[in-house]
Amino acid sequence: MDIRKRSNLKRWVVKKRTKFINILKAEHNIIASETPQTCIVWCNGGVGTGISKEEIVKYFSKFGVIKNIALIAKKSYCFIEYKDIRSAMCCFNAIQDEDIIEISRCLGENVAATPMFVLYSDKIPEVITYNTFLPVGCEIITDFVSSSEECNLLESIDYRNNEHWLPLKQRRVKHYGHEYVYSDNSAKKLDNEIPESCNYFWHRIQDLGYPLAYIPNQLTVNCYEPGQGIPPHIDTHSLFHHTIYILSLKSDIQMEFKLGSDHTYVHLPRRSLLILHDAARYAWNHGISSRSSDVYVINNLGYISVDRGTRVSFTFRHIRNNPCNCDFPLHCDSRITASDSAHLEDSAIEIETKFVKETYNNIAHHFSLTRYKPWPNVRDFVMSFPVGSLLLDVGCGNGKYFGSNKYIYEVGCELSVPLSEICKGNGYQVINADCLSLPFQDNMFDGVLCIAVIHHLSSLNRRQQAVREILRVLSEEGRALIYVWADQQEFVRNSSKPQSDRREVHKKTLPLKETNLAINSKVTLPIIANDGSNFLTKDVLVPWTHNKEKKTYLRYYHIFGEDELEKLVIDSGGIILQVYHDMGNWGVEMTKWR
Repeated sequence: MDIRKRSNLKRWVVKKRTKFINILKAEHNIIASETPQTCIVWCNGGVGTGISKEEIVKYFSKFGVIKNIALIAKKSYCFIEYKDIRSAMCCFNAIQDEDIIEISRCLGENVAATPMFVLYSDKIPEVITYNTFLPVGCEIITDFVSSSEECNLLESIDYRNNEHWLPLKQRRVKHYGHEYVYSDNSAKKLDNEIPESCNYFWHRIQDLGYPLAYIPNQLTVNCYEPGQGIPPHIDTHSLFHHTIYILSLKSDIQMEFKLGSDHTYVHLPRRSLLILHDAARYAWNHGISSRSSDVYVINNLGYISVDRGTRVSFTFRHIRNNPCNCDFPLHCDSRITASDSAHLEDSAIEIETKFVKETYNNIAHHFSLTRYKPWPNVRDFVMSFPVGSLLLDVGCGNGKYFGSNKYIYEVGCELSVPLSEICKGNGYQVINADCLSLPFQDNMFDGVLCIAVIHHLSSLNRRQQAVREILRVLSEEGRALIYVWADQQEFVRNSSKPQSDRREVHKKTLPLKETNLAINSKVTLPIIANDGSNFLTKDVLVPWTHNKEKKTYLRYYHIFGEDELEKLVIDSGGIILQVYHDMGNWGVEMTKWR
């Protein structure tokens, strides 16, 4: 770095230092210290700047033993407490001297080369960053198999041969006994039984004092490479019985469990057996984050980062032949499928009129003020059309995607009259129309946008009808892009959305007296604020608070699971060109059969 740039950087640091000192005092009652302390505040580096706990531990542990860390949601700073002052001083001096770009490079390719600096502090906030408790019904048997047994098990499934594996997005799988059909959460009987190399498991489990109600008849083998994972999920109640056994081979892994606001990290050692029953099986979501390392807290070593290796898991289950009658009906698809889904179908118009159309009519102007920057991936799609193309935006809102491409013709349709008036006031061609019945000729448009619309439709039939209408008006060579809210909300680091246009989580959201709302005598929906956590429920009401009016409005959303949007498009007659996750949304680009 040349002398001029270094001088400018020093002036910037002095200015920002004062700012962060004031923030620490005002928000956490923490005093920045001029003398060395065991606690370090890392300024301009934290959750709000897209840096993960794993990256923080990996970088800062090289200076000494980390006793504790504190990450603050949405803040551009974090706290590291070392075991001794010498380690903290080593960290402080190194970061003052190290080049900014080198620090960013050490933290990972997704971290911007932003100037970062550290302060000493007298303490760190009392924030629970890292829970490691076991949920009720979660038990771990360490060293369940020996090293030689592990080798025999891996040979029995021929794990090195890729020929008979089913490739999925984040792993490859094999099924024995019954094939788990991911598209519709069903099972299909197979000729190949569970390998005989697993037969001794069941006596061993009983000998160790664990009850065994039945011998599993279905095995799914998953192979994860470093960086791969599986989204949070609950194994289908109606398909599998009450106990699940997961054997981890070749590598340790950290599994995450989530239930509401509770979140815990469970270490699964190599050759251990995880047993899930009761709430851990029926109510808690479990999953593995897609990353290359995990953070563990080890006695005398503090927080450490461990690189992942290739992991092979054996998941044993028993196929259920009757409906589930568990004690967790809110998470039970046997109860939901049999009642709520049918009632949602009957109540669809009532729900969408009150909690979509009327809500957007009421919040239109406030909503429009928060929607002004096009999302980059959507803008790129619009810009991909050549001169003279005709583009339709279904549910165009205030028209924020109009005008990006100056060389195409654009038309919009919008259900909300106030939003369409705002759009017209901006000089765009818009009509009032319902996405279920588009007032356009067949094969008319070269491109169609449908961003954040289909998730407002409360029945499968209506969602399919919306996709079919898009395909109907799309030309034979045309392309369409659909976005819907995803159950996985935590892919923040690779998002294309600008910070100013992310989820509408308002700081002054008014408290809601109820967590559930009865729509009618048959349908009750949960009220869930979107705070960036993964959704655990499919059909929800999400609050929108108008601060000036001091009033909260509710919007209906159907939350899409992994592969659900793909299946919707295929079942509606579309051809998928690409699928991706974009800051809490599933995106599908599609075309039609010629």
